[in-house]
Amino acid sequence: MKRISIIGLCFAAVLAFGLMAVSGASAAEWGTCLKVTTGTGKFEDSLCNTLKRAGNYEFKGLTEPIAVESLGELTLEDMSAGTRITCKGKDKGTVGPGAADEITEIAAEECKFVSGHAGSCTESDPVTAKAVHLPWDTELVLPEGAGTMARDDIKTSGAGTPGWSVECTVLGIFKIQDTCEGETSTLITVLHNLIDAEFDEEANANPATCSISKEKVGLVHGVDSIHPTHPSEEHLLTVGPL
Repeated sequence: MKRISIIGLCFAAVLAFGLMAVSGASAAEWGTCLKVTTGTGKFEDSLCNTLKRAGNYEFKGLTEPIAVESLGELTLEDMSAGTRITCKGKDKGTVGPGAADEITEIAAEECKFVSGHAGSCTESDPVTAKAVHLPWDTELVLPEGAGTMARDDIKTSGAGTPGWSVECTVLGIFKIQDTCEGETSTLITVLHNLIDAEFDEEANANPATCSISKEKVGLVHGVDSIHPTHPSEEHLLTVGPL
């Protein structure tokens, strides 16, 4: 019977489940965008994305970690078995100070089998996914030539290589388990007090290695949305320098 093997996502930046920083990459920084009350700022918008000589907003790097949470729905794929599974995810972690962030808790829920080759799990078989080697260390980078597009690298920490242990029960009897591990990254998009972390083509350029096939076949697709646990309209979470 062909077994199922998949890699999970990260819950970015915090929650997100990096390609290592490419050569020439520089560090980005977690911070807040503050409205100037005295004098003038360097930005004209509340996300500190657009420079202005006499703006109303100023970017300030975080001096201590900020608690964050994330929500997302991801598709986990095993290219060898041809399987696709979707899971909803909830994560917790911190961002800052500087470029550092950390994923401390990950919960993959409502996992469903979507498709696969004959002999793999089916839609009627229960599937679960569990993050391994938490906490996950992550770091913001600005790849050379990326312009304003920051990435969040998900890296191997002292706990081990980030990954997922996936289990499927066939016919209510046979349990198939596979653990897929590998560094990845997400493309960061700054919205209104919300950070979207997308597992894009670059994130999947180096697939995860799965324990059953011993091959790099694990992929993840989708977007994880990160927000401060205690949001503030006066202190909008953002990324700089952009």
